[in-house]
Amino acid sequence: MQLLPTSDLRFLTRFKLLAMKIFAVLFLFSISTFAQNADRTPEPVPAPSSCVRTYFTGNVKHALPFAETIGSGLTYRLVPTQLKASDPSNPKFIGWTIEVAYLKNRGDMEREFSEVMTLPYRHVGPRDLNTNNGQSIPDILEADHTVYFPIDLLDFAEATKIVNRILWRSSPPEVQEAARELPRIPLASAKLNILGRQLAGDPSAPTSIQTLSFKVELIVPSAVKLTPELARKAKPAPCPVSPLIPLLHEMQK
Repeated sequence: MQLLPTSDLRFLTRFKLLAMKIFAVLFLFSISTFAQNADRTPEPVPAPSSCVRTYFTGNVKHALPFAETIGSGLTYRLVPTQLKASDPSNPKFIGWTIEVAYLKNRGDMEREFSEVMTLPYRHVGPRDLNTNNGQSIPDILEADHTVYFPIDLLDFAEATKIVNRILWRSSPPEVQEAARELPRIPLASAKLNILGRQLAGDPSAPTSIQTLSFKVELIVPSAVKLTPELARKAKPAPCPVSPLIPLLHEMQK
């Protein structure tokens, strides 16, 4: 066996020592990096808002109310509406007004939640399933009847504050603030679809609605504790957006 010269042996020894030092440095660096990553607290990621879609069906007769419990203190209602100029002793019923009532605890004051978030505010709108403002019965039966509403008292109070501010004073800073704050309020929607009807009078110009059958499609934040029947039919869905949001963006242009 041929022996290496002394100079070559020294070179190999130095090379091995250098390689071991480099390996040790890389090993220590990797341990340090791992420890730092393990100790670092991850940035909190806000949970995305989630909603569910469900529905119920119903029937209502002339001059009678309808109510369906949604859950978490919310109730969908059709409230009989009478002609404003009719004799109180002999009221003339002209349809219904859609409401979403909130009553969390017995003894609390009941509030109506849909009026604050459903446009328009000063004219006939989706809440009007009646002829109180001169529209015809065929018109109201074909109109869109989707209402929007907050889901609890705090959100209702905040929405009312924002809407009242922009209704009566629409300065640019207030519009900007409303456009910022309003999307943060969790929102639900209820769309009434008419399935059947029985009308009185001439079919081409009916004088009253005798009966209605309908389906109401609900989209509510998952925080709402639905009734068992509604929860059984619930499926994930995109959350509704207030019709006020695009209006506010338009006002800023």
